Amino acid sequence: MGRGDRGTSAPAVMNEYMLMSNAAAEAPTGARATLHDDAGVRTRAALSEERHWEFQSTTAFWAATFFLQGSALFTIGSIAMYPSILNICSEEAEESGEISNCQPEFMYKAWVDYSFMIGAWCFTAGNYAVYFQVINFEGEDLSFIAWPDLGDWGHLGALFNLFGAIAYNVNTMLFFDTADHDSIMYEYNLVYVISGGLGSILFALGALAEGEHNNWRDCNKETFKKPENQMAALNFSGAVLFLVAYIVEYNHYADHHRDVLVWVVCTPFTVGSIFFFIGSWMSLYMWKQQNFGLGYAKHINGRSHVVVDWKQQLMALVYIGCITMQWERLGICASYNWGYYHTVYILEITFRLLLYHCIMFLMSALHTTPDRHPFGVMLWSMRLIAIYAFFGDIYLLRLESIDPYLEH
Repeated sequence: MGRGDRGTSAPAVMNEYMLMSNAAAEAPTGARATLHDDAGVRTRAALSEERHWEFQSTTAFWAATFFLQGSALFTIGSIAMYPSILNICSEEAEESGEISNCQPEFMYKAWVDYSFMIGAWCFTAGNYAVYFQVINFEGEDLSFIAWPDLGDWGHLGALFNLFGAIAYNVNTMLFFDTADHDSIMYEYNLVYVISGGLGSILFALGALAEGEHNNWRDCNKETFKKPENQMAALNFSGAVLFLVAYIVEYNHYADHHRDVLVWVVCTPFTVGSIFFFIGSWMSLYMWKQQNFGLGYAKHINGRSHVVVDWKQQLMALVYIGCITMQWERLGICASYNWGYYHTVYILEITFRLLLYHCIMFLMSALHTTPDRHPFGVMLWSMRLIAIYAFFGDIYLLRLESIDPYLEH
């Protein structure tokens, strides 16, 4: 019924509405939300479907966001592992006070240990979001855990990755020293090597399951053009490189052989982390294309294909860069106590973390900016402020790194 057709009777309106409701109930997924009555009012089924779609979109976005944060932190931590990068002072130099040409030991904990620990947290959050997405692809009642579906490679892949991330969490806790030398935390091979190796194996299995879910064994050009399969290949390669790095750390072997440490530990960690980062960015790309299953639930899609806005993708990386630098600054604060300044810095850093995540939340709500005033001005204002903050954070991070004791 059009808005000007006032002569149409009430029974006719009710019959028309019932026909629309029945059509909405029988429409395939993704099509129901486009059904409206002639007055432009969406049916109850359409509204329900739209709410379901928004939940899937938001979950996929935050999974991609946490993957990017985790992989960026892994990359920074891996680069900082190279002995020539931080140039950590020896115990003799610290005891003699001759530390003008080297970095204090706590900087290694800040740049390497905390980077990997916080990165593992981010990967755990992201992988749980994917798992949550997979087990809630249908039905109105949300589940937070589900019995594994052995016939669903996507479900298995999400589960492998979640357990792999948990293993990495155990692995990154080793640097929390304890005075009790009989503690399990001193079992280096168990807590660091085996847990890290197990996490890498699980990530490799997760990538294989993702590829299997997306038919990558078809081995044709169309198959490998899919971002899901490209991401699976990158994640599998990164996991294998991490596994190699952990194996040669058995019994501290690499720690006593500098060349092995550089080429078989630091380099595989760095290259593997870069692979993870590219794969994480591809998950953000898939979110933008409304492929909300992120390679693990190919039946979850939006209502239409969206052309990727590269300016938005680039700004997303700027926002992720700002967040990553705050995590690094927080790691420095957690590694050394600056007294009065310590509390001030933590308050300022946590405020920035909340602010940047709020900006990311705004991104998750909109795929495209409304083409009317003043949304364009608001968007570019936010972008310019974020770019200013990005370079400001670089300056602050550099300042806190070259003068860790805040003496100048």
